[in-house]
Amino acid sequence: GVDLVGEQLIGAFIATLGLPQMNDVNEQMRRTMEAKFGSGYDYMYLYPGLQKVVQAAGRVIRTEQDVGVVHLIDDRYRRPEVRRLLPRWWQVP
Repeated sequence: GVDLVGEQLIGAFIATLGLPQMNDVNEQMRRTMEAKFGSGYDYMYLYPGLQKVVQAAGRVIRTEQDVGVVHLIDDRYRRPEVRRLLPRWWQVP
């Protein structure tokens, strides 16, 4: 990965939820997770996708001293089930 320190990276636009690709393998895993735990979609798609989003934001804000802006530009970030999974200190209008 690229490591841009200090003011080399002060912002990022994240355009999607970063959901994994829908394919036969992932769909089988979703069905298995659904049968075992319920919420198969969340375990297979939503949680891994949001993990990528948080990791992308972490490239901008890496330490307590860093200041930056991360724009989440997908309407799905406004959904309550998505907002509750984001860090509490993130402001989502």
